[in-house]
Amino acid sequence: EKSNYHPYEKRKLPNPWLNTYNLMKLQEVSGITVNEITTEPERIRQLYKKYNPTTESMEGAALHYVCREAQIPFIQIRALSNYIGERDKSNWCLQPAIENLNQTLIKYIDKLYKLK
Repeated sequence: EKSNYHPYEKRKLPNPWLNTYNLMKLQEVSGITVNEITTEPERIRQLYKKYNPTTESMEGAALHYVCREAQIPFIQIRALSNYIGERDKSNWCLQPAIENLNQTLIKYIDKLYKLK
């Protein structure tokens, strides 16, 4: 099966540094990377059935691939503002998501700095 060919491991690009750099024991979720905004209900069902993702992004796999290949430790810390497929931005929670992300990043950087 192609899903286990380099760089994939069982259809995933796991972060080998996650245990080391998840300093705040943040919730780990499964995400997929797509090349389009997913808006069609049938496409959302297909992706959910195949991958069972919690999140969707357009850059996550690229980050994992480049950092793994270059042996650069990394972590993704994300804030979610909307559901997949929700295009009505009045239903998004952008401000609280940004505020939560900002607070989390400040705490994370503080913990990371104290490691040095």
